Amino acid sequence: MASHPLDYYWIWTPEGWTWEGNQPAQYSNTVADIQLALDALRRVNAPFQLATAGWVLGPVHDRAAFDRDLPKQVPLSAINRSTGATEVDPAFGRIAGRETWAIPWLESDNREGLAAVQLEAGRMRRDAVDALAYGCTGLMGLHWRTDMLSPNVAALAQAAWEQAWKQPAPARRWTVPGQVAQYADAAIAGTADAPLYRTCRYDLGTIRLTAPNGSYRVTLKFCEPHFKSPGERVCDVRVQEATVLTNLDIFARVGAFAALDFTWLDVTVTNGTLTIELVPRKSLPCLSAVAVENPDFTAKINCGGPAYRDWEADTGPARGLPCDDFYADWAEANFGLAEAGRVFTALDGRVPQVTDGGCPSGSLTPVKTPWNEVAPQFAFVDEFEQLRPRVRGASNIERFDYWLSAFKYLRSLAQLRCALAQPEPDELTRLFAEVYRHLLATVNTPGGLAMVVNFENHPGWGLAVAAQARTPWPKTYAGEPRLIVPTVRSMVNLGESLTLKIIALDRQPVPSVSVKLRPLGRGTWRTVPAAHLVRGVWQAKLPVATDDFEYHIEAPTAGAQTLRWPVTAPAMNQTVVVR
Repeated sequence: MASHPLDYYWIWTPEGWTWEGNQPAQYSNTVADIQLALDALRRVNAPFQLATAGWVLGPVHDRAAFDRDLPKQVPLSAINRSTGATEVDPAFGRIAGRETWAIPWLESDNREGLAAVQLEAGRMRRDAVDALAYGCTGLMGLHWRTDMLSPNVAALAQAAWEQAWKQPAPARRWTVPGQVAQYADAAIAGTADAPLYRTCRYDLGTIRLTAPNGSYRVTLKFCEPHFKSPGERVCDVRVQEATVLTNLDIFARVGAFAALDFTWLDVTVTNGTLTIELVPRKSLPCLSAVAVENPDFTAKINCGGPAYRDWEADTGPARGLPCDDFYADWAEANFGLAEAGRVFTALDGRVPQVTDGGCPSGSLTPVKTPWNEVAPQFAFVDEFEQLRPRVRGASNIERFDYWLSAFKYLRSLAQLRCALAQPEPDELTRLFAEVYRHLLATVNTPGGLAMVVNFENHPGWGLAVAAQARTPWPKTYAGEPRLIVPTVRSMVNLGESLTLKIIALDRQPVPSVSVKLRPLGRGTWRTVPAAHLVRGVWQAKLPVATDDFEYHIEAPTAGAQTLRWPVTAPAMNQTVVVR
């Protein structure tokens, strides 16, 4: 109360509810804890309200249970399960008479890791549409980085205000949510179809299949590819809302990397949709394939994998809505070239994965596939670069080059992983330096700097590559000279003295950095020298703010070039409003 003018104080609910089954005592204790907090809120006459948030909306036995057991003045909220792979919880739609807030993941910290480009505008639109349909009164986004997430942020923000663009999602026969895992070289016991069990989806929840009304034979094919003991993944299985398996533990039945199939006959579809739900008791199993068949209709899906014999390729969950109009508008605003949006539209939800995944950044394990076979996945990089001559204006070019560097960074990472499979020390050193150069060209924020720290210190990243390289890593900056202001503020309090951290990058040390400022839109420029802290880091403390002002930063280079931030200065500068 003393330190922050809060509107709401969040109570975070148990993370274990994400995957664990019914635990009545834990739920009762959680409700009791929240009641204690509400009592404390009243006793101290707090000027804010209490709200709940969590990895899920509520416990497994009833995701909307809090609506029954907590006062209506307590808002309920939740992030999407499976780091955003799962849709907004439908249980929001069963809650009435209180504030409810959906919180989609703007970026996953698991599937791609916090080291890659994640374009998810279509998914943001889908989550916003679902949240509105379920009656949610709030919509927020969960993220760590900023610039790299700008399309996702913009899409979610726009969709929260209006959805005039809304149109039906592309027709799909089936939806299998969750995350993908692949084990290309694994030996699979108990089957003659090993390739079918070398891919899977996990954390998948509910499978929905569009099928004509009738009676079907339903088959689920499981395999445990990770755990080495029983009790790690235990769930129930419901088909058409009827429980057909309880306490399924794949490892307890057949061990690891072994096929386990279940088939149910006479499963009836009456409304055009067949649902298969995996209900966690402790985590969810890995599903390798699902088949739904009768004499007139067949759907056989190789979960997480390509087409195999008469099994369809798993092309991923139908999570995203069309977003070509969004990217055309976004590209026009960012680059002055709407056509560039086509590259982003083609990549949305389908950016090639360049790490193994895992929180927070995955690892760079070797890829045995030769680079010449992997390279076609990155044809979009050259396609995007070919548009650069058509971009006009310093700020448009700067933003375009940011994304071009991000795309080149992805491609170099993928090439580096291919080189790790047959390591040649000098080539590894060259590729590592190339990756690092492209990465540094994208760093504008503390989140970007965190990617650099990860690159230099993560045992599965730079340290793993360094162990196989013959020459030491280069210690000098090899990119284009540039100025970076990691944290940019556009508002300060009356009487506040704004302190700027400035990073000046060049192949030779920048001799000086200065800030030019004046009252907003008028007067002469006043120079404030920046103090050198260490290496390329400088700091400038601006005068006490009494009125709105504007500023830009200048730094001469050893090559007689003058660096300016922002690049449009002094014609267009950074503006600061004093409140």
